[in-house]
Amino acid sequence: MSAVIFDELNAIQRQHGYLPSAELEALSLRMGMPLYRLHGVASFYPHFHLAPPARAELRICVDMSCHLRGACELKEGAERMFGGLSEKEIVVRDVSCLGAAIPPLLCRSTTHL
Repeated sequence: MSAVIFDELNAIQRQHGYLPSAELEALSLRMGMPLYRLHGVASFYPHFHLAPPARAELRICVDMSCHLRGACELKEGAERMFGGLSEKEIVVRDVSCLGAAIPPLLCRSTTHL
């Protein structure tokens, strides 16, 4: 049943860019599943969006290896640089590379800024 939930949520998000509440309610009725369960799955996984996403998202790894290479300073600088923009324009988020980033400082954007 979990795979079906993920497939349905992914299909809705691909269509709308996020998971509109009306679509979650319709899916709840269609699957005969409580809305809180769908919302719980959607809010647990970071790749699902319950609101329209920002035009750009800057992801900065804050794991130990990246932290030691200056990730916190990079994040603070990005927040200062983009601080005047609304969250509809850009969001700066912490992510975890679990030491897999090469070079150790990972900074990724969903769009060119």
